Amino acid sequence: MRKLIEPDTIDEPVKQFLTGLDISTEPSIVEVNGRRIFIVVRPANADTTYEEPWTDAKAHRRYDLVNKEIGATISPEEAVELAQLNDELDHHISKVAPLPLEHARNILAQLQAQLGPAAGPQ
Repeated sequence: MRKLIEPDTIDEPVKQFLTGLDISTEPSIVEVNGRRIFIVVRPANADTTYEEPWTDAKAHRRYDLVNKEIGATISPEEAVELAQLNDELDHHISKVAPLPLEHARNILAQLQAQLGPAAGPQ
């Protein structure tokens, strides 16, 4: 399972270290006291423009990678590929079938108005 670490949660020295790693699609292994504790893998293309359409081939590849992730046999490179495919699928879905979030926000606002000030965000 991938985890996105937000930039504002990373201390500046760590940011400098990570951005200073060689730009390569090959994994960088970080060792501390002779123990390999991190594998850092950069995306093959960090500037995704989502210009290519979503295809059956991409869907099948994503399916295979999800199965590997569930089976705990996914490599770091494949995990990056899966993250990119997931991002691309999210973009495709939002383009062809956007979720009706505005309607849900209106319903939430109505319910909060009915419950009064105590119903605001916690």
